[in-house]
Amino acid sequence: MAEVMGGWARPQISQWVDDAATRWPEAVAVTTPAGDSALTFTDLARNAVRAAADLEFIAPGDRVGVVMRRLPRTVEWLFAVWSRHATVVPFAPSLGRRQLQHRLAAVDICAMLDPAADDPVRWREGCVGSETRHRLDPHVPLIMFTSGSTGDPKPVQITHRNLRSAAVANSDRVTGGPETVWFDPLPLEHMGGLMPVIRAPLYGMSTVIDADFDPSVLSARIERSGGTAISLVPTMLRRWLEAARTIPPQLEAVLVGGDAAPAALVRHALSRGMPLYVTYGMTETTSQIATATPEMLAADARTVGPPVGGLEVRALDADGSPSGVGQVGKLVVDGPMLTPGYLDGDRGAFTDYGLMTGDEGCIDAEGWLRIGGRLGRRIITGGETVDPRVTEQVLTDLSWVRSAWVTGVEDQIWGERVIAAVTPRSPPDLDEALVAIAADLDTAHRPREIHIIDGLARTPSGTVDTVAMRSRIRARDPEWHA
Repeated sequence: MAEVMGGWARPQISQWVDDAATRWPEAVAVTTPAGDSALTFTDLARNAVRAAADLEFIAPGDRVGVVMRRLPRTVEWLFAVWSRHATVVPFAPSLGRRQLQHRLAAVDICAMLDPAADDPVRWREGCVGSETRHRLDPHVPLIMFTSGSTGDPKPVQITHRNLRSAAVANSDRVTGGPETVWFDPLPLEHMGGLMPVIRAPLYGMSTVIDADFDPSVLSARIERSGGTAISLVPTMLRRWLEAARTIPPQLEAVLVGGDAAPAALVRHALSRGMPLYVTYGMTETTSQIATATPEMLAADARTVGPPVGGLEVRALDADGSPSGVGQVGKLVVDGPMLTPGYLDGDRGAFTDYGLMTGDEGCIDAEGWLRIGGRLGRRIITGGETVDPRVTEQVLTDLSWVRSAWVTGVEDQIWGERVIAAVTPRSPPDLDEALVAIAADLDTAHRPREIHIIDGLARTPSGTVDTVAMRSRIRARDPEWHA
């Protein structure tokens, strides 16, 4: 039951660690692959209380920035902020100046914490003596920024209900319990990396924070740490499969999300005996929307499975009405994991059916979801509409292609022309590419330029950084023209 203090309801999340310390006092809450800096739930609860004593200037509803160092100590400070009934705003340690300025302008931060510093409280200019500062409902413990793959990152409000619902959904569909050891190499400032830490005290799980993703030693680190589950983005999975001789036998779940997982990659992982789960989600839904189990993927390598956690997903036609079974439409989602809204109050993406995801997809007779493409990435060339993911799929199915990204650039004749950036795993076979393009793509979807590049620019969450890639392509002459 929530405790009411001074008109504020005690945030539930601040109780989770205390409850875990009672139920599993000696269980490891968070550690590293080497086992150093390990904290039991008792340690975590005690250290969070100590840290909170240095945050007496923080009032309920204040927004507190936290630099998300990949350290167990970071988790202590998260729960310390939550014990003050305040809102955590995660910041990536690698943010550039312009990115940081954008986020600070979007969210009224009253203090900034850096868990790696001797004095973690870096500044508190907006807290002391300010009665006019903006505060949130303490039922909003978290503000997460979207990945920014298609524009400026937006601050998303995440409630206690959102977090608990997401934790339960993951446990029901994937795995979760005191025996679970979640190996976590994803950035903590993104939902995929943060959720294992948040889920841990609800289920007595352990989280292993991997500060340095290295596919060549990943299997060894998982085995040494006793990891039974891991979260990855497709790029990480591909690199791991290329480097790993063996897959740790104790693994019960390899959860892959953050970007579309190509069918060829899914089949490869399954052929290696990986217990693969492919998830589709977004920050606005507290990470997951739908998740496919290994059995589902064996039947359909392109599915992301049925919705999780009581979420309702619909595909809408051009008139805004629900599409029929198997009919592609604009995806909308609603349910207990959906954010109450963006911090700036923008409701443009919210409809009577829920939030527009920005993706196209369809729902089959089994209730399984298949993603068709990103609406925001559509290209209009010569009056024809192009879905870049269609072209990307053809390119990534080539034996020599590691990854591909397709976009449209301004063209005086066509309006936009389709171009592709490809990273090779072996010497490029352009004749094979031409044959595949001619055979598998209509004229509109065929790239007019193919750039052979060393690697795709990506956001910290692993999705392609559209802004950076378009700037990179515009700044260079094509190395090869199709």
